[in-house]
Amino acid sequence: MKRLKLTKGLVPSLLFCVCLNGFAAGETKLLWQIGKANNDTDEFLLAPSGYAKFTRDGFFVVGQSNPKREWPYVHPGPRDGWAGG
Repeated sequence: MKRLKLTKGLVPSLLFCVCLNGFAAGETKLLWQIGKANNDTDEFLLAPSGYAKFTRDGFFVVGQSNPKREWPYVHPGPRDGWAGG
């Protein structure tokens, strides 16, 4: 009986995983991105050498914000003293 119960639960689980994998392997659609993946910082605020002027974290609203004006190319961490950390 134990073996039958294990098999009964295993089959639906495997079927779910196979279906889920099929959906994940399909075509993906990019929802949004800030900038381009081209190793160029010119499209962002404070780029390329204005990090010393960093005063606040970036705040970006998809569809409204402009990365050149509102998204700095540098995002310092808590140990970055030059940014007030």
